[in-house]
Amino acid sequence: MAEWAQAVVTLLGVGLLAALYWVVALVLVVAGVGKLADPARTGGAMAALGLPAPRFGARVVGAWEVVLGGAALMAPRGGVGTIVAALVAATYLVLALVVAVAIRRGLADCGCIGVRASAPSSLHVALNVGSALVAATVSVFGAADLVSGLEDLGLPWNLLTAVVVAGAAGALVALPGGSAAEQ
Repeated sequence: MAEWAQAVVTLLGVGLLAALYWVVALVLVVAGVGKLADPARTGGAMAALGLPAPRFGARVVGAWEVVLGGAALMAPRGGVGTIVAALVAATYLVLALVVAVAIRRGLADCGCIGVRASAPSSLHVALNVGSALVAATVSVFGAADLVSGLEDLGLPWNLLTAVVVAGAAGALVALPGGSAAEQ
C-alpha cells in the first residue's frame, strides 16, 4: 500500500477510508432491505424508467444490495475484498446513472430507499459518485473489514466507532429529497 494511503487520517483509530467504506456498504444494506420490504416504490420508478418486470426487478436489486453491502462489510483486504469493492464501485456508478436519468425524466421518486419517497437530485448523483470513488479506492488500496477493524480498537472505541458509522449511514439514507443509497 502507498505511504500516503497508510497516512490517511484516522477516525478513532480506524482508517478514514475504511470507515467511509463501511458507511457506503451499510447504506447499500439499508437501501436493499427497504426494497425487499416494500418493492412498490422502486418498482414504480423502474416502470417509469421503462425497465422490464419492475416489482421483480426491485426485489433483485434489493437482494443484490443486501448481499453486496454485507460482503463489503465482511470481506477481508485483498483477493475477494478487492473484487467486492470493485463491484460496489460499479454498482454505485450504475445507480448514479439511474438517478441522472430519473432527474432528466422528471421523476418525483427514484425508489432508492423503497419504504419512503426519495426525490432524485444532483446531490443524490454526487453522493453515489462519491460512494463509487470510495469503493474504487478500497479496491486499489484495501481497507480493514468491519469485524477486524472494530476488533483492533477494543472497548469502548469499537462501540463508539460502530455508532458513528451506523449514524453516518442512517443520516445519508434519511437525507431529505434524496439519499446516498442509490438509483
